Amino acid sequence: MKRRKKNKFSVFGLLWPIFTSMLSIILIVVLIFLIKILNFFIGSMFLSDIILFISGNMLLLFFISIISAYAGYFSRFRMTLGAIVPLLTTIAGILIIYFIARLMMMINSYLLFDVLELIYGFIFRNIIVLFLGLLLISYLGYMVELAKELKR
Repeated sequence: MKRRKKNKFSVFGLLWPIFTSMLSIILIVVLIFLIKILNFFIGSMFLSDIILFISGNMLLLFFISIISAYAGYFSRFRMTLGAIVPLLTTIAGILIIYFIARLMMMINSYLLFDVLELIYGFIFRNIIVLFLGLLLISYLGYMVELAKELKR
């Protein structure tokens, strides 16, 4: 019979996702700084808008990072805290989809592609349906994994 490794709940483990999320935000700030330096020499309005877009969405990016990090942390506790992992991953996924849709909207102001307008319009109109669909798929996957684990 195979022994299962027991994961212990620790305060350090609980704070680690916050630390990693802060590091990711620091990396994004460095990226913004590098793009600003590049834009200083190029003088592109498009790069200026990218910088403004990313800077204006730092809080959203931080929330995506922290929710994803906690989902990864809680997934170690499949039988207890693992039950909220599908919800957390769904929230992070919808926030990522929302971020990408807004980025497409900003890029489309330069490109004027009808396809991009259709895509981000569809996403904005159906964000609740997308959330519920992703939540259903996430919990179905969780149940399948839980059933496999209980069979062992």
